[in-house]
Amino acid sequence: MAWSAKSDEFAPAQCRAARALLEWSEGELAARTLLPPFLVADFERNLRLVSAEAVAAMRFALEDAGIEFVSGGGNARGVILKQEEAGPFAGEVAMRSCDPAVGANSLQNHRPS
Repeated sequence: MAWSAKSDEFAPAQCRAARALLEWSEGELAARTLLPPFLVADFERNLRLVSAEAVAAMRFALEDAGIEFVSGGGNARGVILKQEEAGPFAGEVAMRSCDPAVGANSLQNHRPS
């Protein structure tokens, strides 16, 4: 396994599954975390060690959009989309950090569905 020791609570497969539930591309997650797209791709494909900070940034962006990561112990891991708990502006904080010059009206057009 190439993923970092801290990522044992957040597996690459969970990252891919969470993006699929949100209908986000790797580039979308990268933009919301200010990480390079190749880092997201390499993490999800288990190709490189990823810093704990990068793993935390990906996890936070996904959780902010309404994703909950679950573990059943051992290798059992899952992903839940809690749409009712994801507010109408979920993900905007991360989007604003990507482009602080974008106004609130423009952000509404970029909210995750």
